[in-house]
Amino acid sequence: MQRESFSPEGDRAAPISQSLAEFVAGTAFETLPEAVVHEVRRSFLNWIGVALGAAREEPVRMAARVMAQASPAPQATVIGHRLRLDCAGAALVNGVASHLYDFDDTHAASILHPSAPILPACLALAEHLDISGDAFITAYAVGAEVADRIAAAVTPWHNEAGWHVTGTVGTFGAAAAASRLLGLSPAQTVHALGLASTQAAGLREMFGSMAKPLHPGKAAWNGILSARLAAEGFTSASQGLEGRRGFLAVMTPDWAPGPLTEGLGRTFEMVRNRHKPYACGVVTHAAIDAAIEARNRSIDPARVERIDAYVHPLVQELTGKADPRTGLEGKFSVYHCIAVGLIDGRAGPAQFTDTRVSAPEVVELRRKVHLVVDPTMGEEAARLVIHITGGGVEIFAVPSATGSLDRPMSDQALEEKFRMLVEGFVGPKKTQALIDAVWSLGSESSMRELARSIPVVEEI
Repeated sequence: MQRESFSPEGDRAAPISQSLAEFVAGTAFETLPEAVVHEVRRSFLNWIGVALGAAREEPVRMAARVMAQASPAPQATVIGHRLRLDCAGAALVNGVASHLYDFDDTHAASILHPSAPILPACLALAEHLDISGDAFITAYAVGAEVADRIAAAVTPWHNEAGWHVTGTVGTFGAAAAASRLLGLSPAQTVHALGLASTQAAGLREMFGSMAKPLHPGKAAWNGILSARLAAEGFTSASQGLEGRRGFLAVMTPDWAPGPLTEGLGRTFEMVRNRHKPYACGVVTHAAIDAAIEARNRSIDPARVERIDAYVHPLVQELTGKADPRTGLEGKFSVYHCIAVGLIDGRAGPAQFTDTRVSAPEVVELRRKVHLVVDPTMGEEAARLVIHITGGGVEIFAVPSATGSLDRPMSDQALEEKFRMLVEGFVGPKKTQALIDAVWSLGSESSMRELARSIPVVEEI
């Protein structure tokens, strides 16, 4: 399909949905900055590792079994399984897998997890249509940019009201990426975004349960559905995003129009993506850094009398579960995060199992953690004041967490994370082959071949 090139210098008075649709349909791979292309590869590598690492978990198996009953067309790969489903069904299951560990990437300005809803939609359609690597990169880039900008526009009220931005706004990103892969025109893409707006959902009340990773899975499903309906001529309101009763007006009382289109096509919000070193809420990461530093400096957990944790208010709001009962709840307990950081020296998937959350030594230590909410503390900072039995105080301060924009994970660190997640059950040779395939992703790559080369680690 012949595309008209997107021009950021076009009609400034165009409706927001129209401007975003023209950006989605008209952005060429050749115009993407190298930093954007590289970030897509980083996000894709991180996402495959997280999704493949979680492939054996029961919530993923549950979702796969349900989708297998309703989705007989073998169009796309369920990561880590021999099972293939229709594109939307595979995207839903892979979306659940990619968010189950809470180990996926995070947009700095909005705490949106962009890859969890968008990459499952991209990979499913790209495999089914046998799209090239550069087309895949372009689709993810425009989808993530649309989602990041919408998320920034509704932050912070949208999250504070109880909406899960990855579920709600992720639907737009998945719809935009799917529209690009299906070759939709700007007019059709407007309808796809409108259809996404009326399906967007996800509640923060679900945090700590299996329903949370369902949000990006359903967003991926809804995004593909929106684009496929629009491709058939199915219509929506032309301003489903910005209309008087559209998504922005209904979901937030005070949204900012500037982040949505300013610099669109010239500057890319998606390069402000963050990757997680720990499998839990990003606001806990500075406290985990501090706890691991304390362990590395030979603080004995058995001799700890009390830990005063000075944190930003968001830490208490988002991860204030003092007595988690399950591994999923542990991801939203800064108390648990500090305890395993000090005892285990890490906070990977193994630290957020039901067994680890209920371990006596972990329970005992997290009961000694006391939060001190400090509004002057940065969101990416934390300070632990550790009181030692018999006297003595040790202070560990972290001004910027590992994985933050100030201290980003390197490509090498992402590779190490990938190996930690998958090498144990696919072996070093297959692990390295996947790493190499992602870093070399481009015009010569077949997304069908790449998707079907992902190792099978679990049978349904």
